Amino acid sequence: MVSKAPSTPVPPSPAPTPGLTKRVKKSKQPLQVTKDLGRWKPADDLLLINAVLQTNDLTSVHLGVKFSCRFTLREVQERWYALLYDPV
Repeated sequence: MVSKAPSTPVPPSPAPTPGLTKRVKKSKQPLQVTKDLGRWKPADDLLLINAVLQTNDLTSVHLGVKFSCRFTLREVQERWYALLYDPV
């Protein structure tokens, strides 16, 4: 005969307290720049540079220039600042 041992209930694992959870640092700028780098073609960069030199207004460049794909105003601004300040 097989005898069954009385099963003892297993207590549930305690929920982690909010203050003790591990937090992973996210790098904000480098990942975003490398992600957008693949979408921006050299022709788009040239269009952006020439349009900004003519208008001095990123909003009008965003609305008026036909790039190779649709970019948001924020993407146009980020790319412009990347071209100005980030060494390649």
